[in-house]
Amino acid sequence: MKKSLFCLILLDILFLILLIISGSVSGILSDVFYSLAFLVPIFVGLCLIRFSKNPKWRIGLIPDKKSLLLTLGMIAPTILLIFGISAFTSFIGTYFGASSEVDVSGNFLIVLFSRALLPAVSEEILFRFIPLNLIPPENRRIAVFFSAAMFAIVHSNPLQMPYAFAAGLLFAVMDIAAENIYPSLIIHFLNNLFSAIWIRLGAEYAPQMIIGLSAIAVVSVAFIYVYRRSYKGFFYGQR
Repeated sequence: MKKSLFCLILLDILFLILLIISGSVSGILSDVFYSLAFLVPIFVGLCLIRFSKNPKWRIGLIPDKKSLLLTLGMIAPTILLIFGISAFTSFIGTYFGASSEVDVSGNFLIVLFSRALLPAVSEEILFRFIPLNLIPPENRRIAVFFSAAMFAIVHSNPLQMPYAFAAGLLFAVMDIAAENIYPSLIIHFLNNLFSAIWIRLGAEYAPQMIIGLSAIAVVSVAFIYVYRRSYKGFFYGQR
């Protein structure tokens, strides 16, 4: 396991180096290094899994219908929890004069791809799929914590790290329960989409968005309660 953790740390360091280079250059070079920041570590990580002692994927790429159905009930509560932590850290950061603004101007389809879809897919493969497959199954707790910790660290901004860590824990647990990457990928994408819409519309529509998300979360909690036996089996590996 120590070897796996060492390799994963090197992958994340490589990711950060390429990301820093991307931010230090401009134009097309910035886009190239930004893409390489994800593509290179993902390629190396998949190769490490392929040539490991146990190359079988424990977290797969084939969606399970029951897992996807149960994931639906967790979308709104999870996003609401992440936004609650984010709002709290942003409030604290504002008090100390810090900010974490994200540029979502321009064509919304491009923003949707670059700020929601691409990060969700690439980050879930890099920070969930690869670690959860590379770290031995008997060390799942370590895998979950490591996945969340590295996911938080690479966000670098202190205002983003708390909710990134919380999201990382939830995402890893859901993927292990489902035995595939789709639960975290779906919720990660929708969370990014909601964030982009939130920033795009501005504070004027914040109350309506919070009320709408809260209403969906209440319905979701009722759904979870009705199917609590299925959820219990889902998270205890009795699917």
